[in-house]
Parts: sequence; structure tokens; C-alpha cells
Amino acid sequence: MDKIFIEGYTLFARHGVHPEEAVLGQRFVFDVELRVDLAPAGRSDHLADTVDYGAVMARIAQVAEKRHCRLLETLGEAIVQDLLEAFPSVQAVRLRIHKPAAPVPGTFASLGIEIERERAR
Repeated sequence: MDKIFIEGYTLFARHGVHPEEAVLGQRFVFDVELRVDLAPAGRSDHLADTVDYGAVMARIAQVAEKRHCRLLETLGEAIVQDLLEAFPSVQAVRLRIHKPAAPVPGTFASLGIEIERERAR
């Protein structure tokens, strides 16, 4: 199956277990991969025959910025389900959420979660 991907989409949002994370907020980085048949768009050269990358980014922002989740797992599940509902041609979504400034001890470039869901058949 073909794929559309967006890597390193960065948003400021307020998610986390600690109360200060809800108040201060922090940067989150999203990588998303959509499995979709790109052949129709490849033949037609029409945006209507594919998934609009900007619309995908807007949906991620809408969920991430308007909702508060304590866990990245909850945020990720909400985003993946929203993308599957919004884009019927998408057969599966893989989402990684990086939290580069997570308030945990140790030195790391980033930490986060990865969720992959397929459309129910």
C-alpha cells in the first residue's frame, strides 16, 4: 500500500500528568504516516483524488490544541481515530508523538509513543 507521510510537525500544547504541564505547556512533535492508494491521484493529478496534507495537519492541531490529555497514549488514540474518521480513503494510520522536553530524569533527544491502527473492515 502507498503512503503519505508528514515528519516533524511541531505544535505547542498542554498535555501531561504533572499540573505544570497543563499550565505551562510544551512542544510536541508529530510524525504521521497514512496508508492510502495513491494511484488515482497519480493518474489524475487532482487533489480530490488524494489526502490533503494541510488538512491532515489541521486535524492533528485541532485535536492536540483543543483537548487536554494526561497521557500521550490518550492523545495519540484521539488523533488516530479522528484521522480515520475524517479521511475515508485512508486504510491505516501510524502516529508517533515525541515529547522532547518531558519532565523525566535523564538525558534524551526525545521520548514518546507510536500508535498504529487500521480501518475496521
